[in-house]
Amino acid sequence: MSDNNNNTASHQLSKDSSHPEPLYSELSPARFLEIVNVINNATTLESLFSSTLEIMPVEMASYHHFPSVGALDHKTLGKFHGYNLTKGISDFYKTYDMQKPDPVIVSIFGTGGFVWWSDVLGEASALEPEQISVAKNTLQSIEDALCIPLFGPKNRRGYMFLSGGKLKKEHGEFLAYQIQALAQIFHSRFCLMIHKIQRQINLTKREAQVLELLTYGKTNQDIADTLDISVSTVSGHLKAIFIKLDVSDRVSASMRAQSMKAVF
Repeated sequence: MSDNNNNTASHQLSKDSSHPEPLYSELSPARFLEIVNVINNATTLESLFSSTLEIMPVEMASYHHFPSVGALDHKTLGKFHGYNLTKGISDFYKTYDMQKPDPVIVSIFGTGGFVWWSDVLGEASALEPEQISVAKNTLQSIEDALCIPLFGPKNRRGYMFLSGGKLKKEHGEFLAYQIQALAQIFHSRFCLMIHKIQRQINLTKREAQVLELLTYGKTNQDIADTLDISVSTVSGHLKAIFIKLDVSDRVSASMRAQSMKAVF
């Protein structure tokens, strides 16, 4: 073997041993498009969520959809769907005051893109003690997770938390960017399906806003203040909503709206 070949081999060996290549992971174009097709072909909100997560390269996820009213104020968690969540995370979401400003949401939306959960924990000073405890326990059980801010039509925002499977920080950023793109497609599809359901029961834009606030337990005065309209106007919208939903009171309207998935 020539000296040049020996030098090349020696250099390559030195490079391989001192600077090992990172383990990259990504979705093939065919797999990516398969997931997109599953999202676009879903016919119900339930199937949209379950079928998408079953085919995604993750083992656990949660999806939060913020109300359209005040959606630009993206500081609350909103209602959520869970997929194989640990008990600690599920219990935290179920008991958390969803109308309370959440520092994690503020931090993540401030980046404009995905953030790893371990990096969120690195800024623990912004978190509440209960959140720090949940975050540490989460990292012990799932290693890490991807937190993704989502931006949809008509200022509807969302948030997705995904973990497990091939989704690992050390596998490089490309898969994380692919997952973020798929989460964004999912969120846009969800928003459009919500809008279609609202149109099917013939709610006006303002009635849909009033109904959504109603399901959050807001009083007529609260709704009037939020939408900058009079209390009497709110009462008029509620009467129209009761007729369209075939109910006679606020509780029944809220329950029926949620059962029909007219709100989320």
